[in-house]
Order: sequence, then C-alpha cells, then structure tokens
Amino acid sequence: REAALRLFGPQLAELPMYGLKSKAKQIPQDIIDALLIGSLAVSRVRLSHSTKATLESMFEPKLKPSLGFGARRRSAWSESDIRKLQS
Repeated sequence: REAALRLFGPQLAELPMYGLKSKAKQIPQDIIDALLIGSLAVSRVRLSHSTKATLESMFEPKLKPSLGFGARRRSAWSESDIRKLQS
C-alpha cells in the first residue's frame, strides 16, 4: 500500500469502488497488487525500448543467493524498483 500511495498518491483515492460491501473506503489489496504489477511491467517495457534490451531479459526473475545452496526469488520491492516505477 505504501508503494502504491507513493506512486499514485491522491489518484489512488479517486478510484471508483463499485460493488464493495464494506463501508470502509479502502481499496482491496488485490487491486493495489494489480496496479503495482502493471506499473512495473510498463516501466520494464519502456526500459527495454530505451536500452534495446529484449523484453525477455526485462522479465527474467531476479535471483539472490540463499543461505543454503541454490537461489531464491526476491520477494520485496526495493527502493530502485520504486524509483523505476516513478520514472
């Protein structure tokens, strides 16, 4: 939610919320997640076009070493991810 608020600010509060049974005017987490995933995808497509990199390379999972053997996916938004979304 914090990342979405930083990216979309007051525009997020203006989204229509049809069919919500709750009287709370909080946007469901599924919608927040979809907005963030879509924004990241758009920024990666733009980066691909500006750097002439392939789209496939933009969407490969980033891996980091784990404490055991092998690697695991990153599971958190980094500051650089948020900066990329804002540009």
